[in-house]
Amino acid sequence: MCQHQRALVSFPHHDPLWVGAAGVLRERAAPGASILAPDDFWWLFPRIHRHPHALAPGAAYGWVLVHKGAMAELSRGFLEGIVARGRAVFANEVFVLFDCTAAPADPPLPACDHLDAFFAILGTLPEAPPNAPVAGPVLPEPDIIARFDARDDPALRSAMERHLPVSVLGRARPRPGRAPPHRRSS
Repeated sequence: MCQHQRALVSFPHHDPLWVGAAGVLRERAAPGASILAPDDFWWLFPRIHRHPHALAPGAAYGWVLVHKGAMAELSRGFLEGIVARGRAVFANEVFVLFDCTAAPADPPLPACDHLDAFFAILGTLPEAPPNAPVAGPVLPEPDIIARFDARDDPALRSAMERHLPVSVLGRARPRPGRAPPHRRSS
């Protein structure tokens, strides 16, 4: 099963390689920054863009955390664009973190085995992933995972109004082609 088809699981807090990457990202990314990361990182950040849907070479993110073992899910053109626009600021056996903000504050990461491994994998990737997901009409932003506990009340209300029937939200507004609901008097 590919990463985008598996169920979301808890963040692997026991794995120092994952915790290390998350710590660097948390230290450096400003609150509200646009972050592209593997799905499991939704537990740590209020909103992330998902790897499987980051296929367009022109997509712009402030921070991109690439799981080297999942690079085949991304397009080579997209990753080459990240390398051209961003700067690698962290790498370990599993991840490479790119700062793609307008003015990266950190110096580029010096050459290392972990970064060399990223470029070796990048050189073997096809132009497009073999099982590229297709965004359907179900959600307006299929590439984003957002935690509702991190949203303020107006943002939560707005999200609910876009996705729930009006009757669930407590307003009696008729749906097109239906008569308004009648309330019984007591």
